[in-house]
Order: sequence, then C-alpha cells, then structure tokens
Amino acid sequence: MNLTDHERAQALRTGMGTENVGSVLEALVKMTRPTQLLEIGAGYTTLCMLSALSDVAAELHRDAQIVQGQIDDPERQSLLIPRVALTPYHPSLTVFEDFSVQPSAADRVVDIAQAKGWDAYLNFVSENFFDDGPRILADLTAAVDVAWLDAGDPIEDIRFVNTLLPYMASDSWILMHEPTLTIPVQLADGTTAVRPVTVPVVRQLIRSTYDQDDGSRIEFVVMPEVHKVRQGGLLVIHKLSGPEVLQPVFDSMDSEVKALQRLLRTQDTGDDLSTLKF
Repeated sequence: MNLTDHERAQALRTGMGTENVGSVLEALVKMTRPTQLLEIGAGYTTLCMLSALSDVAAELHRDAQIVQGQIDDPERQSLLIPRVALTPYHPSLTVFEDFSVQPSAADRVVDIAQAKGWDAYLNFVSENFFDDGPRILADLTAAVDVAWLDAGDPIEDIRFVNTLLPYMASDSWILMHEPTLTIPVQLADGTTAVRPVTVPVVRQLIRSTYDQDDGSRIEFVVMPEVHKVRQGGLLVIHKLSGPEVLQPVFDSMDSEVKALQRLLRTQDTGDDLSTLKF
C-alpha cells in the first residue's frame, strides 16, 4: 500500500485489529474493480481501499494505452479484456463515521487522504448510518459493489446487512469484522483446546439470508484469525446474480473444453484476441 510508516502508524490502531483485513480489502478492490464502495467506520482500512482505487485507476490508464497500441507490452496485452481496459472508471467510496467510538483515527485518515490526492474518491458522511444511510444509498448513482462493516457488535452488524442488501449490486461483496469468538472447545479426541468459532448470531445470518426474494443467492466464507482472542476474523458475503441474469455460457462441458483450446491456440500463435467475445 502507498503509505509511509508514519502515515500507517497514524491511521492504524493496534487494538482495532484490522492490520490483516486491510490487505484483504486492498486485494479485493484491485481484483473486482468496484465502482461504488461503502464503509461503515473510518480508519486504516479506508486508506487501504483508497490506495487500491488509486492503483486501479493508474493501471487502467496504462492498460488502455496498451490496448490502443500506444504502449508496446504484448505480455500484458495477452492478459487483458479490451472492453474492460477501455471502459471509463469513476469509483467512489462513501464512508459513514459518526465519531461515537473514541479515540478515532477518522480525522487523521481524511488528512492523509487529502495529502495523497485520494480524496477525489472519498465521500465522507459524518452521520449515523441508520439515521441517514438508506436515504444516501437511495441517492447513489449505482448499486454498491463492495461494503465493509467495522462498527458495532455482531448483532448490530446483522442490522447493517439487512439494511444494505437491497442496495447491493447483483454481483457484490459485504465484509464484516470479528465474526468469531475464541473459546475453549472439545475436540474429536476428547481433549479441550482454544479455537475461534463462528458466533451464533452470524450462523443465524447465514441461515436466514441464503436465498433472496429476487432470485439471487448468497455465499458465505468465515475467515478466522487463529492467533487472536478478539478483534479477529472476517466474514465475506458474496451476493450472486439470480438465475435470470446468469445464463449458461456453454451447452456442455465438451464445448467448454473446445472453447478453452481455441483460446489457448489463439494465444500461442499471437493472433489478435480482440475478436474473441467476453
């Protein structure tokens, strides 16, 4: 991430436990290229996502030049989908921070973002999410692609999720901090050990939101941090498009294999990949 050691120390409070989560969020932004992002609770992770958005914008600018023939980089070009490289990218991160939890690093985060020039991506809302969140979400120009929740206990997080889901894009991600509780558990061999387990309220969330009324489906992954007693772990919620949106690309596995072979042959011979449909 593009932070100096001093800037990182200003933004990252060890007791908040987001030192590993920040890297996950940064990677998710770079891989999924979200347009509309939402964060509840400002801090170190705000800078991780802003830094990633800045990197994506710079990478897209160079990729567009490669696709248009202005930069000669055949190895990079072999990886790219031209349509994506040439699509304008104007992301926005909306952050809700009501300063109810002190001490807060939010002010320092905003100062660092401004100094880095990342504030162009930042929409900072100094309000409680439940007071103004639904109104602001309804006014957004696009559905939310990535939402990161780091404010409140697991019960409050479920309220966040239930409020957010109608505003999430058809292929989107919600991430929640601290979905596990580290307690003594009995192992299969009869011995006892301390292990992180998914808290009951999160298990209930998984059961209650698996299928959506609009036909979309929800996938869940609980990622524990096995070395922590508290402020550890990550719940990843992936909202998938409904069956009316996701149509089979191939009629059979045989045709899929043939299409893959065609693609590989095209890459081997150096032919123009722009004729392939993505």
